[in-house]
Order: sequence, then structure tokens, then C-alpha cells
Amino acid sequence: MGLWNIIMGWLRSDEQADFACPNAISHQLIVRSQEEKRLYEEWKNSPCKEKVLSYISNNYKTWLTTSCDQCDAIDFLKLPSYRGFIIHFMDIEHDCNEVTCLFDYLKERVLELGYKSYVSDEKLVPKSRWMERTERHYLKPLVSLKKNEKIEQRFGNINIELRFRDDEALHLKFTAATFHNCQFKNAEEFDELMNYITKTEVN
Repeated sequence: MGLWNIIMGWLRSDEQADFACPNAISHQLIVRSQEEKRLYEEWKNSPCKEKVLSYISNNYKTWLTTSCDQCDAIDFLKLPSYRGFIIHFMDIEHDCNEVTCLFDYLKERVLELGYKSYVSDEKLVPKSRWMERTERHYLKPLVSLKKNEKIEQRFGNINIELRFRDDEALHLKFTAATFHNCQFKNAEEFDELMNYITKTEVN
């Protein structure tokens, strides 16, 4: 299966509120331990956070200003209803604890934009030679419905997925899915979302 088919398969999963899988042997909510929470707080105040946010931001700016389709171990998505990025950890040195911290940090930053957490869950799916584990944060903007007014969608629905092969991180996917119909206002610019979540001076 080609990379593009894999990407499209991930994107289609954004439209599914139910993350359950018939082959999954485990599907449960994400609950971080006290030790994981402590490590997360340490990571937020470490140079590691600054480094990875700069990495994402710099590659995004490169992608915007050049004709290259792929940057350094990270792909950017630009489709009519989807924008986002996928980091391929098998192509770069990484620490799985730090990868998980980044995953949770992206959720935290989106929540600060007036979003609500719809679900944070994980599933385990056995493969022929390994165990696939996928963690997901799915967030939606807070909606204020007023008569005869279009629905505010901010940057769209946000899906953040972190996929592992056994205990090795494979990919982190961050996507914003927007709606293009008469019921919704136009979505805000994805560039603004990227600028916000990759601000390196934020603690």
C-alpha cells in the first residue's frame, strides 16, 4: 500500500467518532499515571520541547515556501477539507516518552483555543508480527448555536493520533477537518493554528 493510500485511510478515520475496531483486543480511555504526568510537566519546561516545536515549525515554513512535497521526516497535508502533518519517527532519533509528551501537549494547546475534548482513547490491534497500538485525542470547537446564524467551526475538528509498533513510535498525525457547506462559517486559517501550537516560548 502506498503512502498516499495510508494517509487517505487515516484521514477517513477522522470522520468516525467511534474508534472501535473489530480486530482490537483492547479499546479503552487514556489514563496517564502520576509518573507520566510528572514527566510531562518536566518535558514542558525542557529544551526538548523547544527543539521539537521548532522542528515542526521550521519544516512547515520550508514546505510553504518551496516546491518540495516532503520535508525532513515530516509530511504536510493540504486537501480541500483537511490540513495537517504526519511525523515519521522511524526516520529520526526519538524517545518514546518525549513523543507521548508531544502528543499530549498538542492536545493541551488546542484546548487553550476554546476546544473541548471529545474523547482520548487507545486501541490495541494484533498484526501478524507485532502489536499495533494507537492513541488518539479527538477535539471539537465549542459551539454556540444562535438562530439564523451559521455555526462557528474555528479550525475544524482536530484529530491527533500516535501510532506504535509494539513499543516503538511510528507516526504522529495531526489533522484539522473542516466543513464546507451553508451551515458553517468559513474555517480560520490553518497557518494560525500551526503558529499557535508551535510557539516555543510557551511553558
